[in-house]
Amino acid sequence: MCTIIDKRYIGHVLSKDDHDTLLNRLQESKMFIWPISLKDSSRYYVLVSQYQHKHVFFTSADSFHHSANKAVPYLVMTLYDDLIWNKQIALVRSEVVDPIHLTIENARSLCEDFFSKYLKDETFDKHINVFNHFSADFDVQKYLETHYEFVKKARELNIVNAQETKKN
Repeated sequence: MCTIIDKRYIGHVLSKDDHDTLLNRLQESKMFIWPISLKDSSRYYVLVSQYQHKHVFFTSADSFHHSANKAVPYLVMTLYDDLIWNKQIALVRSEVVDPIHLTIENARSLCEDFFSKYLKDETFDKHINVFNHFSADFDVQKYLETHYEFVKKARELNIVNAQETKKN
């Protein structure tokens, strides 16, 4: 049973194996990008995740690019391994720090996407590992449009709008 005390928090339980895999991969590949759809679905923004000792910080790509050390997180994910040794599980708590920019619904989707991408071998190897270790080979726009339908739709809409603007 899940009790919601505060809507800013998202809980998750990992098996020991998933925790170990996740931790190894985070230590090896500390950063990745995550698009977030805006309500109207014709626009989106991108978050950057960065791992630092049991914490994953998600901040806007713009803030990170401007000043990585001063970028304010929108979401902070914390890994708790206290129960690994006797229960074979790890707890994860994600806190929405900036609910104005990241809704709880988008935060839940982001967390699901994060675990899915980091824990699936194929996705990790083809995308996250390449992003971190062979960045020249990582095509950001192609990745975003291939894996996120709302990004592709936003781009198509922007192209149509630009063409209409040229006509006028």
